[in-house]
Amino acid sequence: MKIINTYHTNFGGGIGDFLRGSVHLHSLCKKYDINFSIDWKYHTIGKYISSSEQSSYNMDYILDVEKLAFKQKNNRPFNNRLKSIINLIAEKTTQTKPDNKNPVLMSSYYLDIYGDNPLQKILSYDIPDDTKNFLKNNLIVCEKIKTKHKKTINKIQDYGTIHFRLGDRQTLPNFQKTSEKIPQNILNNYNLREIEHDFDFLYFLIERNLEDNNLSKIILLSDCNKFKKYVSQKNNSKIIITHFDSVHSSCKPGLLKYTKAYSHSFSDNQAYCLALDLECLINSKINISYSIYSWGSGFTIWPSKIFNVPLKAYRIETYHYD
Repeated sequence: MKIINTYHTNFGGGIGDFLRGSVHLHSLCKKYDINFSIDWKYHTIGKYISSSEQSSYNMDYILDVEKLAFKQKNNRPFNNRLKSIINLIAEKTTQTKPDNKNPVLMSSYYLDIYGDNPLQKILSYDIPDDTKNFLKNNLIVCEKIKTKHKKTINKIQDYGTIHFRLGDRQTLPNFQKTSEKIPQNILNNYNLREIEHDFDFLYFLIERNLEDNNLSKIILLSDCNKFKKYVSQKNNSKIIITHFDSVHSSCKPGLLKYTKAYSHSFSDNQAYCLALDLECLINSKINISYSIYSWGSGFTIWPSKIFNVPLKAYRIETYHYD
């Protein structure tokens, strides 16, 4: 029997969340002797990223583990509910008749490594080598993106990336126009909090990291297009900005998936830009990440861990906003 973790537009997390969940599921399936694969085709990003194994299935049968846990009416912590559902699916999969060729379809980001200091716990988490190799073979960037990447770096051997995760509100198109229709309990969610960013200070961090890490060039990645446009006006030849079209890859991220008041599209160009960002990350000399969230930025952390790229990750509040 097989379990497929599938990335699709209704999934509540980003690429980093999906990779985190796939790390957990790979180890779990190995424990239960279940075949495991991941799939990208039901998301626009699937045009530019693929898996080594192509699977045929109907999206209607995907088990949204996050939604199943959310609907459970009990007082157990959310992560405990996620874990019990995933373990139950794995156990039931092992009991399925061998002649049943239908895969068990999931969308999950579960990996319980949070706590009092989540960023440090994530940074110290070691992905098993066989899981790294599996994910490397199932995060295949297409030749079109590879060619664009080569033109972008233009034979620069020692470039690094610096990524600023400035919050979901920065990466949700037209969110402000629809926010009055969104329930207050969702607006109050940690992920959607409003922060006034000091772009001057963030630019200082870019300049400092160029010097501290001895980089001739640095590629700026961010969920905030306004910040990238601000930096572009500095005309700093050492800073490369590949695009200004960052959007959350989930059309209804986090708790927004539980309301009809908000949704956004994810265009082909935005998928192209996202795939290019990933290609920049996995081929970098070093990845540097700043995030407003206590767990950092999964988009930078998990590809860095999987592809063994040196990583420095910080919570922005530690530097400035607390």
